[in-house]
Order: sequence, then C-alpha cells, then structure tokens
Amino acid sequence: MLDRARDRDVRRRALGLAGGLTAFVLMLLAPAPEGMTPDAWRTAALAVLMATWWITAAIPVYATGLLPLALLPLLGIGDMRAAAALRRLVVETSRSKNPKDEIRRAEDTAYTFMSAMAGNRPGFEEAARAVFAGNFAGTQAIAEAWQADIRAYLSHLLEPVKADASP
Repeated sequence: MLDRARDRDVRRRALGLAGGLTAFVLMLLAPAPEGMTPDAWRTAALAVLMATWWITAAIPVYATGLLPLALLPLLGIGDMRAAAALRRLVVETSRSKNPKDEIRRAEDTAYTFMSAMAGNRPGFEEAARAVFAGNFAGTQAIAEAWQADIRAYLSHLLEPVKADASP
C-alpha cells in the first residue's frame, strides 16, 4: 500500500514538473492575447508554471517561490529589485494566518505523516479520506487500532482540523 502511495506521489510530481514546463514554454511561444502586453503574458506564463509546481509539489515550495528572482530578469519583465519585491509578497502570502490555509497545511502534514508511519496499517485509506473530509473524530476512530505514539502525534498534527470542527 505504501509503495502505491509513493508511486502516485512520484507520478504526480513528474507530471506536474513536465506539465508546468510545457505550459510555460507554450505560453512563451504563443502571442499575447489581444489587450494584453507581452510582459503581462510572460508574467502569466510564469504564474502558470509556479501554480502548477505548487499544486503538484513538483519541487519544494520554497524553490518554486524563488523562480521569479531568476526568471523575471531573464524574461525581460523586471529587474532583480522588482523580482525581490514579488518574492516578499509571495512569502507574506504563504505565511498568512487564514484559518482555511492552516487547516489545509495540517491535513497535508497529517497525510504525509500517516503515509510514512501508517501507510501499511489497517484503515489507512479510510483515515486519509477522513482527514481530507475534515472528520477529526472519524480519523481518530480509525486510528484507534494503530500504535499509541502514532495516534498521539496524528492528533497533534490535526489540532487545527479539530478546532475547526468544534461548534
């Protein structure tokens, strides 16, 4: 079961890497749509590349966030100062305290932990579905058959989900 999850993860990352690069290159080769400047179109191509890599985790998020520093000057869109200002905005956004973002990060972290520590245990897939459904109680009930330390750390990781589920 763990091998299947790992294989899916590798495929997702590879497809994201290739798909993001393909979309980026195709957009750079295509003419800008009417009403859009070439600089804006190249910036949109960079945004598509970054969004694809973020969503699929093709490369680490921090590395994806550094792309504008390298690519904006290379694409002739802006200088290093403009790229650095954009990078600061990305960092500020990623550190936002939006509760939905915190819940999503908690779910992702819990899933990664569960895959590594309980991926071959009974109920793993059901527990994973419960995590992403925001069903803290359901996740805990399924994990009851797992080792106490795994249950305890999983509960700790899902605290934002638990808090969101509280009335």
